[in-house]
Amino acid sequence: MAKSKRKKNEKEFTRHAGNQPLRARVLIVTEGSVAEPAYFKSLRKELGLSPSLIRIEGDGGSAPKSVVNDAMRILDEDDGFEQIYCVFDRDQHDSYDQAIAEIGHLNSRRKFKSKTVMAITSIISFEFWLLLYFCYSTKPYSASTELDLELDKHDTTRSYKMKNYNVFFQSISKERETAVARAEDILKAAKQTSQEEFHENPSTRIHYVIKALEKIKFT
Repeated sequence: MAKSKRKKNEKEFTRHAGNQPLRARVLIVTEGSVAEPAYFKSLRKELGLSPSLIRIEGDGGSAPKSVVNDAMRILDEDDGFEQIYCVFDRDQHDSYDQAIAEIGHLNSRRKFKSKTVMAITSIISFEFWLLLYFCYSTKPYSASTELDLELDKHDTTRSYKMKNYNVFFQSISKERETAVARAEDILKAAKQTSQEEFHENPSTRIHYVIKALEKIKFT
């Protein structure tokens, strides 16, 4: 997809997010089937939001395109969601750009004009978002294993490595706003260096979902 069309996706998010109905229903579809859903479910619980209001799915497959396909399957069954977030990594996925393009096409369809439909990407992986709970980093990554080594430097991540996700997410929750601020700053800096949108290395857009859920909590 052309760069100008990809930019429209984030502009659409900004425009629609400020005009959502009170207590908007949200659909979050993730690439990961365990860690990512556990993170968002932990956040949902922390914010006191109902599963009927915030639906989280992570069983559609690990490829970015399969995340978009799963979101569409769910929307075919229930089109009452005002905000739809497809959460996936850049990593080495062949369908990464295709998934972003398809989300851009959804934004142009009449039935989605009043909705937020957004690709929530992390480069190089979801773990970059977790790293921001611990430190500010603009180091580019060529493989997720490099990022894993960065996380290993922090003792608190041991529970994450052991797949005790609920314990880990609870232990870092107090640093969420710090992680959001770091993610915003890093993404802004990447844009100023003219890195191609959705290819900023490193970057994450998970803070968009965080801020949207926080807004729902306080409406």
